[in-house]
Amino acid sequence: MEGQFSEQFKVTTGVLQGDVLAPFLFIIVIDYVQKQSAGDFGYITHTGTKHGQRTSLRNAHVNEEYKLNDLDFADDIALLESDMTRSQQQLDTHKVNAGKVGLEINVKKTEQMRLNQPNNTAPLVNLGINGEDIATVKDFKYLGAHMESTEKDVQARIGLAWVAFHKLEPILKSAKTPLNFKIRLFNAACVSILLYGCETWVLTKDLANDLDIFARKAYRIILGIRQSETHWTNEKLYKIVNSEPITTAIRIRQLKFTGHCLRMNNDELANKFILYESNNTLVKRTYQQRTTYTHQISGHLSQDKNVQLSAIEKAQ
Repeated sequence: MEGQFSEQFKVTTGVLQGDVLAPFLFIIVIDYVQKQSAGDFGYITHTGTKHGQRTSLRNAHVNEEYKLNDLDFADDIALLESDMTRSQQQLDTHKVNAGKVGLEINVKKTEQMRLNQPNNTAPLVNLGINGEDIATVKDFKYLGAHMESTEKDVQARIGLAWVAFHKLEPILKSAKTPLNFKIRLFNAACVSILLYGCETWVLTKDLANDLDIFARKAYRIILGIRQSETHWTNEKLYKIVNSEPITTAIRIRQLKFTGHCLRMNNDELANKFILYESNNTLVKRTYQQRTTYTHQISGHLSQDKNVQLSAIEKAQ
C-alpha cells in the first residue's frame, strides 16, 4: 500500500481455466518452446539466387537460404520437414523442450501427412512419440480447413452451409419474413460458413460452378421458385435478391487478402509466401497442368482490368 512493497507470498492457485490471462501466458510459453526447438529443422523454400536467376516467381530479391519449420496457431502446431528421419528428430526435440515447461504432445491428436511424394516411396522411419506410432493420414483439418485439396475443402464447406440453411429454413421460407431480412440472415449464417478460408482456394471451373449453384438453389428456395420454372434467369435471380455470384465475392476476397499480405514488410511470412511457388522439381512434374494460386490471382487482375476497360468504353 501507499507505494510500498508487501512481504513475499507464494502463489499456489495458478491461472484458472477461462481466465483471460491464460491464453496470453500460454502463447509466451509455446513461443519459447518453438524458438528453442527450431534449430536447423525445416523445409527449404528459398535456396538463394545465383547470377540473377530466380528461385520462385516473385522472390528474386531473396539471396539467402530460407527455411520454414513450423506453422502455429495457439496449440495447433504443424511441423514441416522434407525428410522422415529429420522429422522424427524435430518431433523429439519439441517433445523434450515442451517437457521442460510442463507441456506434453498428445499422441492421439498428432498426425503425419506426406505431400508431393511418389506413391511407391515408404517412410524411412515410423514417426512416433514415447514409442507410440503417429497415425499417417491423407488429409487433416488445420484451423477448420482441409489440407488435402481445395476440392475437398469446398465440398465440405458446401455441406456445412446446407446444414446451416436447413436449420433456418422455416424462417427463410416464411412468407411473413421480409426478403431483405432473409438475404441478410442467409449471408450471415450460411455464406459466412461457405466462404470460410476461401482466400486461399484454387478453384477449377467445376468447383466455381458448384459454389454458384449452391447460392442459386438457396435463393430459389427463399423466393419459393421451383427448379422447373426455367424462365427465371440467373441474372434476374441475382437482381431480385440484390446479390452477386459467390465466385465474384471470392475473387474480391482473394484480391483483398493478397493485397493486404503484399503491403506487409518483406520479412513477414505472409508477404514471402502469398505468391510463392515451389522450386521443387517433383512438384512441378506432378502439378504442372494445374492452376496455381499465383496464376489465379493474375487471372483475377486481368478480369478486373477487362471489366474496367469495358466500363470506360461504355462511358465514352
